[in-house]
Amino acid sequence: MIIIKCYSGGTRFVIVVGFLAFKFAKINPITAYKFARKHFVHNHLKDVTRKYGYTTPVSPLYWLFRGIMANWLEWRYYRRSRLPILVPTYLSLGLVNIQLAGVRPQMTEKYFRNQISAIIGHDENSDHDIHADSHTLRILDNYAAFAGRLKIVDYGSKAAWPFLDKWGQKIFDCFVIPLTK
Repeated sequence: MIIIKCYSGGTRFVIVVGFLAFKFAKINPITAYKFARKHFVHNHLKDVTRKYGYTTPVSPLYWLFRGIMANWLEWRYYRRSRLPILVPTYLSLGLVNIQLAGVRPQMTEKYFRNQISAIIGHDENSDHDIHADSHTLRILDNYAAFAGRLKIVDYGSKAAWPFLDKWGQKIFDCFVIPLTK
């Protein structure tokens, strides 16, 4: 029996079919048009686009390409690092990524954060590494459980990569997923 689930995030929406997750980039041309019109009226659209590209919400390119860039960056980082904490990204076509689908770990956010803090040996509230990309690194919904191991499913932000390079292997090796009844 094939089970289909759908999820929506800020830059992508995900459809899980069986053991595969398809991450589709969200493209928002209406918001891009509004920002382009606003900056065009003020005669600095070229400056904003040249300076920021797709990396800031004031740029129209951000609203058009941020989901596509998250997909490409996720695929690129997986291919480069092959860290065991990363859920494999099998294919990226920009508009869609294909990954292995996982199950959300059954634990509280507090348990999750306390485990991470214990593993990295820092107070989670004052550790700048984990705050580099707090959306990706500190939210339990961005992780999945595979055979009792914790893996991250959303790593399409370059801001998360230094933390994952530094701590990914240790978290993968040491994180204890509680048994569920």
